[in-house]
Amino acid sequence: MSFPISVEQVVKCVFENNRWHGRAMLPDSRHPQPVIIFKVDDDFVLISALCPHQGYDLSNEARIGSQITCPLHGLSVDIENNDDKKYRVIAVADGFSIIGLFNDAE
Repeated sequence: MSFPISVEQVVKCVFENNRWHGRAMLPDSRHPQPVIIFKVDDDFVLISALCPHQGYDLSNEARIGSQITCPLHGLSVDIENNDDKKYRVIAVADGFSIIGLFNDAE
């Protein structure tokens, strides 16, 4: 799959600043997946909204520092250091576009 990838149905959450959720066709998926987008420093960061342990939707879970913790089993997902599953996104007129993995050369 090549970049950029459009993020569908992205809406801003009203309960926390600089946090969006929606669906996107990620490179390793066959169907659009729930995603969360955060503003980290000067970048927009997209991660899957699904807990890697059992697939619980983390879209509405609290972010504490750089962590989101799954309420089912306590697994923490690190937003800032999960480079193999963290995507760089840019804001566009109708939402966001994924432009690549964070660990890829710019």
